[in-house]
Amino acid sequence: MRFYHLFLQSFPETVRSCGSFQTNKRQDDYESDLKHVTSLEPTAKIIWREMGSPNTCELGYKGYQKNYRISPDLGYYIGCQKALSQYISRLAIRKAPIWNTTNANCPLKSLPKSYEGFLACDFIHGKWYEVIFKSMIRYEIYHKKVYRTFWSNYSSVLLIRPNFLIKTKYTETDWLPKLISLKVRSISCDDAEFSLNINSNWSQPISFIIHYRIRLDNHVHYVSLIANRTVGDWMTDTFILIPSNAIHEVCYEMSWESYEHHFENCVPFQIDQKCFESSDAHLSLDGNLLMVLVIVMHFTLTSFIIK
Repeated sequence: MRFYHLFLQSFPETVRSCGSFQTNKRQDDYESDLKHVTSLEPTAKIIWREMGSPNTCELGYKGYQKNYRISPDLGYYIGCQKALSQYISRLAIRKAPIWNTTNANCPLKSLPKSYEGFLACDFIHGKWYEVIFKSMIRYEIYHKKVYRTFWSNYSSVLLIRPNFLIKTKYTETDWLPKLISLKVRSISCDDAEFSLNINSNWSQPISFIIHYRIRLDNHVHYVSLIANRTVGDWMTDTFILIPSNAIHEVCYEMSWESYEHHFENCVPFQIDQKCFESSDAHLSLDGNLLMVLVIVMHFTLTSFIIK
């Protein structure tokens, strides 16, 4: 048995969560892209925090890794362990350590700057976390006897709640049904009701803008604002239905303090077919909108000609 490093790496009694990000950029892509530029500097950052906590964990990586491990123990990269152990030891005694990025066997480029930030890197089962992935590629090309520098940036945000799921794929909206439960039902042919519930483990209020809309395929025919409020746990309300055989949906746009993006999600629901059988005299929404559009277009063109 051969020991390469004189250090001890200890784990908690129970490893809480293992996590990693996978991307479509790997080392082979780096070699290929480098052939088309004079300089290529890729960096990836993964930033996360428990919702409601002031402490944030931020890790920087060398780009084109394809797989970016984040937990436990900051990804547990073997080539980083000796330097990482020394770095964390200095954090623990409130020193300001310097991270050496020249180690070819370690993909980590930057680490938390405080011990509180290091503690925030641990995921706790059942808690909600905001996770931000950022990719930044700085490249340089030589064109017409001039060196030009460009940036290619990408970012994505996820909300996750660690559990015993081994592997999953997320987009920015896949986690919404896990956080927000929205149910819609028609009360009568004229009215409907929606109820919205936030997961009980979520720790801060969420602002919602909620619309009722009707669409045919990808074309939205009708939109009506039915709620605009901040919700701590749940809410319910009613709204007026518009008779139409098209697709009926309730859509919410949500945001929370300290985060600049807005997320949207729509829940479709059905109207009882008996509502359309009561009278053949009811015009469909499609026909009404078509008439309105034709009239508006005609009025606009006429006004333009008169001017």
